Amino acid sequence: MNDDAMTQAAVNHIISSDGIRRILVIPNKITREVRERIAASLASDLFGIECDAHTSDIADTVRSSAEWAQMKNLSEKNDLMPKLILRTVLSELFTDVQNALKKSWERISSTVKTMDIVSSLSPNSGFRYSVRDAYIELITDGCLTDRNDDLRSLAEMKRLMISGAAKRRYGRNVLMVVDTSNSMYGEPELIAKALILSFTQMAHHKCDVNVMLHSSDLPVLLPSDGKDMIRFLSFKAGDGEHFGGALKILLEMMRMNDISDTDLILVSKGAGILSNPSFTSDWETYRQNNGIRVITAVAGGNSACALTELSDHVVILSGDTMRTEFAKLLDCVIDR
Repeated sequence: MNDDAMTQAAVNHIISSDGIRRILVIPNKITREVRERIAASLASDLFGIECDAHTSDIADTVRSSAEWAQMKNLSEKNDLMPKLILRTVLSELFTDVQNALKKSWERISSTVKTMDIVSSLSPNSGFRYSVRDAYIELITDGCLTDRNDDLRSLAEMKRLMISGAAKRRYGRNVLMVVDTSNSMYGEPELIAKALILSFTQMAHHKCDVNVMLHSSDLPVLLPSDGKDMIRFLSFKAGDGEHFGGALKILLEMMRMNDISDTDLILVSKGAGILSNPSFTSDWETYRQNNGIRVITAVAGGNSACALTELSDHVVILSGDTMRTEFAKLLDCVIDR
């Protein structure tokens, strides 16, 4: 195969990829053949592949626009961006070219901002595979791009928590269980997320930090994994069940010896927790028998309420106390 044939094959491969192909097969007043030529023309320009792709008035209009110049600059950000840009533009392009460019640029720039914040939130530094997995998940789903203000607040909370804190080494399992009921809606949700990402980043642990969101359809997550991190960031408090249900599940796990030698961190605003003497007595018995330390982190509240009697330690994460209380939490769980 000569060079021209190889470059044309590369372009053909791009426009026949699943995400692009699904867009091009949608019925439209512009024929499929013409749409494929336009896609090939833009792909060759965006990916820096020189080939004799057929041009058209639509492709020429795109190439001459300020938005396309901005998108081409962004395409160098990482190797995932050209695919995102091409797919986004093509999804709008065959109805109204001018509006398509404007809407595409708004969506892409918003996604890029989200990607930058997600990168800063990652427990890993730099463009590691976990961050790349997060980018792929984000580009595929796009579920976070309308929550950039929340993500910025979360990033600031995380920065505040870890400022001045030294990384620690842990020798025990860590399970963080998050209240997702109505009481956690808003700032408490962001504080909980900042706490978990900060703890995961600061812990040089010998075993993984696992997170259980108390919602019936969500599994245990590993926030150091890119895909899990996006799912973790995407959840919204207010849809979960009463946190008392989580305590019952945890007590049953202790009875079955499914959790042992574990630092169990309960993350809740502390309100409306089920408490009765029989439950408290069973909790304490199995907690001690299984070698479990319980720390309650109150997110955005001022009291752990009934969780106090179930816990070895309580920290209050709210406002200016986040930095000092996060340091206290690290001291509570470190192996001395």
